[in-house]
Amino acid sequence: MVTIRLARGGAKKRPFYHVQVTDSSKP
Repeated sequence: MVTIRLARGGAKKRPFYHVQVTDSSKP
């Protein structure tokens, strides 16, 4: 199963987002 989550980082006025895709089937 592949889970996709949106991680948020950066400052309050200048936030940025990046998508993290993790495959839970791999150890």
